[in-house]
Amino acid sequence: MKTLFLFLSIALCMIYQSANGQVSEKKHIYKTWVISYNKSQTTKGYLRGLEESSIVISTSLDHSTIPPSSVELDIASVKTIKFRRKNKIGRSILHGAMVGFAVGGISGLMSYDPDAWNIWTPAEQGLVIGTIFGVAGGLVGAMIGPIKIVIPINGSQKSYEIKKKKLSTYKY
Repeated sequence: MKTLFLFLSIALCMIYQSANGQVSEKKHIYKTWVISYNKSQTTKGYLRGLEESSIVISTSLDHSTIPPSSVELDIASVKTIKFRRKNKIGRSILHGAMVGFAVGGISGLMSYDPDAWNIWTPAEQGLVIGTIFGVAGGLVGAMIGPIKIVIPINGSQKSYEIKKKKLSTYKY
């Protein structure tokens, strides 16, 4: 039985690995905030293009509008550019809750003592502790999710040229 389980595990890993090799990598979409020196002006959207002395921000992902609604900002007026992956907050909460539930459930099952007076079975104890840890993990994910990637430009063309390669990874 152990050999059959080991064989099936190896076979599933090989199938998963080969399937992973055939999938083309999906391009991530990043929301973009461009903070200008004029504090009242923050441009929100998606990074569409990097020109010689300006950046192009599209205000929507909808390509059906001709021409697409976009704003071109001069680098001299840009203080910082911030990025966050689309739907990152929800994914962070979900991942935190799943990890918390798994860790809590396993620790609840492992900490069960049959000799002690218990009001729960091992499965119930794992479920209760897993739920508590899942909520805590979700809260941690909710705190981590809103963090943005910040790239300072400070209106400098030289700084923009240095960071242009990194900025191009956030284009859509």
